[in-house]
Amino acid sequence: MSTLVADGTVEIAVELGVGRSALEGVWDSAVWGTNVWGQSDTSLGDWVDFTCDVVDESLSTTSGTDQTDGVVTHWAAATCSLRLLGPAWDPWHGPYAGLAGPGLPVRIRWRPATGMAALAGIADDEEDLDASGWQFAFVGAVDDEGYNWNPQTDPARSYAALAATDGTRILSAFDGLEQNPQGAQETASQRVTRILDTALWSATLRDITAGGVAVQATTLADNAWTMLLQVADTDLALLWIRRDGYVCYRPLGRIKSMVAVDATIAVCPADSSQIQMVDMEGGQPTVTRNIVSISRQARDETDTPVTITRTDDESVARFLPHTYQRTDLIHWDDDWSGVIADAVLAGSAWPRDAPQSVELNSRVDPRAAQLLLGLDFDHRLTITDGVSAWQVAPSAFSDVQINRREITGVIALLDMSAWASGAWDTAKWDIDQWGYI
Repeated sequence: MSTLVADGTVEIAVELGVGRSALEGVWDSAVWGTNVWGQSDTSLGDWVDFTCDVVDESLSTTSGTDQTDGVVTHWAAATCSLRLLGPAWDPWHGPYAGLAGPGLPVRIRWRPATGMAALAGIADDEEDLDASGWQFAFVGAVDDEGYNWNPQTDPARSYAALAATDGTRILSAFDGLEQNPQGAQETASQRVTRILDTALWSATLRDITAGGVAVQATTLADNAWTMLLQVADTDLALLWIRRDGYVCYRPLGRIKSMVAVDATIAVCPADSSQIQMVDMEGGQPTVTRNIVSISRQARDETDTPVTITRTDDESVARFLPHTYQRTDLIHWDDDWSGVIADAVLAGSAWPRDAPQSVELNSRVDPRAAQLLLGLDFDHRLTITDGVSAWQVAPSAFSDVQINRREITGVIALLDMSAWASGAWDTAKWDIDQWGYI
């Protein structure tokens, strides 16, 4: 484990899953498994300890969504890059030869530095933390072409550049074999469970809320991550891989209340409870969708799905027609197509004035580091410009740079009020379904 203190605000731990028994034939004896890392009661032992091997200025992370696609939003993979300094990381002649390379598990953890109070709301579940209070910022593995050795004339200056991705890469790499169609009218969360079972995803790394809309039968003959996104789009659900590596799924109407982070981000803090931002991108029109047509897939050769079209005439008059059509969704009943169309209109027929993103820097406000490292997609916080205040959720983290002097980064934001006001409420939408309070 390599640790550093960034600007006196947080401690960072960078850890690699190189087992103590790695050179004793553990791999060859066919007892290798991703679940053994970090478990002290296995033959592989815990994560390897190493000291001061991460090159300063080299550690960065990013994760988030593509808001231009999907019914609600599409979650993207979290990534991490760093450099390991010294000849020990030579993949041919170093002590970890054969292990230092693609597939090497990587995790980054953090905790408030001594004397720094932890922000309420962004801690992981207590069972995921050790006695020292470490929290997860990233868990993943080195990419297929993500380990690059750079020898130097002075061996002490040689380094390995690592690029790692979270568990999304595992699910994206799994293409299922075709089975007989099954699962007709099972709930969306049950379908998510079956997809993860087929993809051999660990049952201990799941946080799935039961329920969801009834879906059609499937052969499961597709890419696992693609199938999961299709279920989430159909169910108007939240799907993402948490910072600690858990697959999380929140179906419509049964979403857990979003965790309120005890922090308000402001342009100019009025008091000590507000975290000062460096910069804010103001509200801008997002992708406009004001004529929405939705239909499900046909259940069989005798079935003809109904296409339901919803139009926001005022938006069309103001912004011109912007159409959106989906015919690949897998819900069972035609009526649900209307619910999806209404949801798309509610979120994209009109631009929002809430900020699209904020930039934070731990040197400007020490608490910013905790938000950039610990905030997740089921959290909710407040943004204010001194006049207006918005309830928002993070939708992406980009350019999070970590070094001994500072932690900086940008948080893209999702305006929660899009689903909590206006005509949508009168159309049977319950604001609690998105955890908005």
